[in-house]
Amino acid sequence: MSANAQVNQAVYTGLRISLFDFQITGQSAQGLTLRCRVANTGREAFGYKKKDLPIPARVVIELDTNALPLILQGHESRIMEAVRRCPLQLKPGDIQDDVRLDIKAKPAKAPLLRPETPCADLAFDTAFIVEFSKQEMLLHYQIRNTGPEAAYLSGANKLAIRVYFVSGLKLTRGALPAGETVVRPGFESLDGVLLPGRALAGDIRISLENRTKFSPNLAFQLDPYSAVEDCARENNVLAVEVRY
Repeated sequence: MSANAQVNQAVYTGLRISLFDFQITGQSAQGLTLRCRVANTGREAFGYKKKDLPIPARVVIELDTNALPLILQGHESRIMEAVRRCPLQLKPGDIQDDVRLDIKAKPAKAPLLRPETPCADLAFDTAFIVEFSKQEMLLHYQIRNTGPEAAYLSGANKLAIRVYFVSGLKLTRGALPAGETVVRPGFESLDGVLLPGRALAGDIRISLENRTKFSPNLAFQLDPYSAVEDCARENNVLAVEVRY
């Protein structure tokens, strides 16, 4: 169990459970399905049925936060809400496998910001090629909010990621369009909000129709339509050299 486990603020009375081995088994615009294992790490038997739900607040819930999928990091309270509505029967030391938790996606609206208000700063952590065939590429990207405020990425503020074929390692006027995707609540982001210091990741499949020997490399561009409040746009491009 992680030493950095997330623990709720309930007073420990002998009732305590720990969640670990997280795996996303389904995703949609409405939310995602999370499968995990639950251990009774307390001193007393833990037994709640549907008629007893939700589980009382006095039950201490721990999460192995280091093992959380990226989309759920920063949303530990949503997992705790879901497990409180899950029937469990565990003796001290017992582990229940294949516990299913349904986490709803709740797109949030961006607040009105004044010009002097601190805002988000979006930047690429990384981008790379996952698959490469004669006809197409599957690309993976990871974006982080390095600013002091949350970034709102849904609704009118939908965040787009565009990819170009380029000759060198810069985005120039001669760049050739390769493909585009958007961050979707329930898939790349749980609620369309990227908190300060947090990251999100996604994939984009592009056609190689426009790729030439003169423009073999890739340039990823964040928010080409300037739809998101972003304090610094000079770090919104990341180039990837393609050597084959």
